[in-house]
Amino acid sequence: MPNSAPRVLLIEDANMLREIFKHTFTHIGCEIVAEGTTEKAAVALYEQHRPDIVFLDIRLAMGDGIDALKEIIARDPKAYVIMLTIYDDAKTREKCMEIGARGYIIKGRPAEALIKDVKAVLQDFQ
Repeated sequence: MPNSAPRVLLIEDANMLREIFKHTFTHIGCEIVAEGTTEKAAVALYEQHRPDIVFLDIRLAMGDGIDALKEIIARDPKAYVIMLTIYDDAKTREKCMEIGARGYIIKGRPAEALIKDVKAVLQDFQ
C-alpha cells in the first residue's frame, strides 16, 4: 500500500450500508474520494477520480454492478475493484473475478468480519 491513505470510491445504493462502509473505511485509514449509488455513477466517478480501490455493490437499484465492473475494467484493466454483495454465490463470484474484480466481500456479516475482510483487501493492495 502506498504511504498515503488508499483513495476509495464507494458505490452502494443502500444509504445505511454506505454510511457503515464509509465509517469502516475511514476508521481503518482510507480516504473516501467519492461515493455513488448507480451503475452510471460508478463509471463516471471512476473516470473522474481514478481511485486506488473501488468497492462496488453488485446489485444496484439503478443498473448492475457487474456491468459497471465490465465498463471500468474495459477503461482501465489495472483497476482495483472489490465487489460487495449480500449473496455468497460461487457462480457470481467467479464471473466477477473472470471480468477482473480483485476481491469479493459478503455484506451482512458481523462488523468484526467485515473489518477483517476490508483489512485483507488493503493488505492485498500493498
